[in-house]
Amino acid sequence: MHSAGAITCLSFEEFGCLKIEKFSAGGRVMIDVTNFHRFNPAYPMDTAQPPAKCDLDDMNIGGEYPAIPDDHLWLASPVLFGFSFATKKWGQFDVTSVVPINFVHDAFDKLVMPSDQKNMPLKEVKFPVT
Repeated sequence: MHSAGAITCLSFEEFGCLKIEKFSAGGRVMIDVTNFHRFNPAYPMDTAQPPAKCDLDDMNIGGEYPAIPDDHLWLASPVLFGFSFATKKWGQFDVTSVVPINFVHDAFDKLVMPSDQKNMPLKEVKFPVT
């Protein structure tokens, strides 16, 4: 995913006071509530806790999920928990600032480089040595 907004981080100061910090998080982000909770166990997440083992057993993993009706969207969280690769911090992102990554699929074809030099890394990617 890509974020065009800010990341909000909470940290604890002396005497247990919460400190709110906001950073520009333009760039790649990883949305991952389970690992967010694992690396930030004291972070107040309200109801966005990762699913418990019994919840995972009840989930329809690998199956089809019904579409959420528009009149139920107000129940969804306005923030996503994840990691910003630009700031190297875990935090929360506004759901409206996170968008899918736009990949340039023909970028390698547009690379200005002699074709014999271009073939070497291309072969390594297509046929990696293990």
